[in-house]
Amino acid sequence: MLEVYKHILPIIAFIPIGFLARKWLNISTDYISKILIYLLLPVVVIANILEADVNKLFIIASISFLIALAMIIPAWLFKKYVDKDANIHYLKSTFTFFNVVFFGSPLIIAIFGKEAMSSLFCVYLGTALYGNVIAYFDVSRTKLSVREALFSVLKSPYIYTFIAAFSLLAFSVEVPDALTGALDVAGWIVSAGGMLIVGLSIKSIKVPKGTFVGIGKLLAARAAAAAVITALFIFMEYLFLDQLEEKDRILLALMPLLPISSNLSLFAAFLKTEEERFSVTVVLSIAASLVVAPLSALFIGG
Repeated sequence: MLEVYKHILPIIAFIPIGFLARKWLNISTDYISKILIYLLLPVVVIANILEADVNKLFIIASISFLIALAMIIPAWLFKKYVDKDANIHYLKSTFTFFNVVFFGSPLIIAIFGKEAMSSLFCVYLGTALYGNVIAYFDVSRTKLSVREALFSVLKSPYIYTFIAAFSLLAFSVEVPDALTGALDVAGWIVSAGGMLIVGLSIKSIKVPKGTFVGIGKLLAARAAAAAVITALFIFMEYLFLDQLEEKDRILLALMPLLPISSNLSLFAAFLKTEEERFSVTVVLSIAASLVVAPLSALFIGG
């Protein structure tokens, strides 16, 4: 469990760094978000996809994508029965987008070792395809009309990033060993930069009354719904396909424990919409996962 924290905590430290940088230096998120959105994140997405296990790619990526898609249902139910005033696009994006690589990597390595990372990248492909396109659209819709949001998605690099990644996969292109170190650094910068933007987007440590309770309800509902939906898809794969190994199913089963992706804060900062709300939600989600996820790794890993 200590190995999990050793990987995660140094990056999470950029949240308070970002908060203090905003308070003392008045640093804007503009340049950081544009560098991450248009340069580093597409490179990291392509590199991660190329590391996926091609033999399991379609099944695992399809399941993780469908899990994210199905999470729209509990988001709608949460708005109908729990928080009628909540913005549905805020709910849909927070319910559906999971932080797979940054938070999932140390968990999977702690449980199965580095050889399981190729399967994790398959999970990442499904969630990244959903999150970086559909969740990006939902974040856009907190501010823009449907037409404007669609245009915003088309202007973003992610559709073209996935086209490029799938094209490279089709031709069996692999990441050159000489670039592995540089890509690892780029991935670290993207994770740290995302956390920095989370911190920069929080204006005050004094949040409005009821915020913690409201977001706490959201996170509890999200985790419970994800557990049920994930279990259903794993059971269906076992019943009708039975192509995955036990470790692949355990890997998928860990999805409900993963926090909300910090990319939502990055998107919100880039689009200038609901920046603080997304960031506070991401921070509380990470805090919850810091307790639950490593304990699960300790339990599963024996």
